[in-house]
Amino acid sequence: MDQPQQGHDWSAYNAAKSAVLQIARSMACELGPSKIRVNTVSPGHIYTKMTAAVLDVNPELGRKWADSNPLGRLGAVHELRGVVAWLASDASTFCTGYASLISTTLTQELIF
Repeated sequence: MDQPQQGHDWSAYNAAKSAVLQIARSMACELGPSKIRVNTVSPGHIYTKMTAAVLDVNPELGRKWADSNPLGRLGAVHELRGVVAWLASDASTFCTGYASLISTTLTQELIF
């Protein structure tokens, strides 16, 4: 679950993310007999149009997010293409209901 950011209303966003994961699991069970696979991709902090709307006016938050992983930066959309290509390919035909977490580990500072 995302860490709450003071001064930002993330409740609806985080609730929606949780709902997507559960809907995907349910759809995987319902559609599996028809050989339809349903999986999700849950990236860590990625710089997108949506996050830019917040981070461009609050660069300190962007630095905090970047500092929260060992690579010291935000991810880029193109860095998700490998897992998306794998999930869409025949290489993952036994994978359904999978919530793919694409992120680096948290730094010790945020863990403790």
